[in-house]
Amino acid sequence: MSKEMIYLITSVNMKALDMQLAFQCAPVLMNYKISNLLIVEKEKIDSVKQLFAKTELSCKLVMVSEEKSAFLIYREEALESYLECRKVRELMESFGYENYELEKILEEFSKKYTEYVSNSGSFPHEMGLLLGYPVEDVIGFIQNDGENFLYSGYWKVYTNLSEALEHFERYNLAKETAVRMVSEGKDIFQILHIGSFQKNNWKQSMV
Repeated sequence: MSKEMIYLITSVNMKALDMQLAFQCAPVLMNYKISNLLIVEKEKIDSVKQLFAKTELSCKLVMVSEEKSAFLIYREEALESYLECRKVRELMESFGYENYELEKILEEFSKKYTEYVSNSGSFPHEMGLLLGYPVEDVIGFIQNDGENFLYSGYWKVYTNLSEALEHFERYNLAKETAVRMVSEGKDIFQILHIGSFQKNNWKQSMV
């Protein structure tokens, strides 16, 4: 984390929705990634839904606890394309998914994720696929119980370290840009406008 980022996050209201979005979801907002997880206070559920109803991004409420809520913020066409890849589909099948309609997948994931958060279910490893992580790294995480990784960044890397580091660098740049823009008074729609010129910067090679 750069000195500028450290300064920004210590000098702004990190509980403001725009800032939470910039900090947690900059890669998908700026079109460097197909999806991000957004975790916010439970009382912000309606605000998140209303905000993304006005954008080209989709949002799915996937977990609600006593205090927190979690959304998957995603680019629908890109996520559907990723989930149609053979290796991704085979791994999803191993997790028990049979219906490949995105809405059905997200409904099942939401159920499993909610159970995990409430300590009544195991960790849903398909989260890594829904977040666009490389299949090999999701498999590596499972096989190694989260240990023995080459590097830990936006995900734990088990293969293709140089490529992963390139992604992480872009994601960090996106985060710093988005946080700085919000700190200067700009809103999420202005960040999305920048993202509209970055079409398909996420890589299908990740699968």
